[in-house]
Amino acid sequence: MYVESGCSLDIGQGMIDEDPLFADIDRDYFYLKQDPIQPGISNSCVDGGDPSSLVIEGSTRIDGEQDTGVVDMGFHYPVDNTLTVPDTYATI
Repeated sequence: MYVESGCSLDIGQGMIDEDPLFADIDRDYFYLKQDPIQPGISNSCVDGGDPSSLVIEGSTRIDGEQDTGVVDMGFHYPVDNTLTVPDTYATI
């Protein structure tokens, strides 16, 4: 997010000011880095949505699996269980 010089950004309830840990923005992959695909990754966007919200159909995971539990923050791609996870994502 860009904030002009001399301006400020107020982070309100439900907003975060942390890196969303996108998988590969250089190639327009805005999937979220997350465990279990990248073991040990802790991402505040995963399960970071409103706990009272319904789960959104789709996936923030680079393996295309349907999200479960508390809704993730971010764009939800259509579920595609045929996606293969490139080896490079395991270390991103």
